[in-house]
Amino acid sequence: MLYRLITQRKRVRRIRKICNVLFPGYTMYKTDGWWKSTPEKSLVIEVHSRGLPYAGLRVQTAAQRIRDLNGQECVLVQSLNCGACFV
Repeated sequence: MLYRLITQRKRVRRIRKICNVLFPGYTMYKTDGWWKSTPEKSLVIEVHSRGLPYAGLRVQTAAQRIRDLNGQECVLVQSLNCGACFV
């Protein structure tokens, strides 16, 4: 399972600290998004659940902490059923 969190791009250093505590590895990248027809700078965090105990719970915890940190109405969490391998 690949989890993707999409949030506002602010307080990125503090978001990194949240992710570093909850995930042994993740990918983070900047993008642009729209919320309620308004453009905003966005941040995407991707976490693969392979070998990650309680992955869903960790992702929900990260989303809640990021939402509260940024004072957001919500953080989008996507769950994508896909395979992955390390080469």
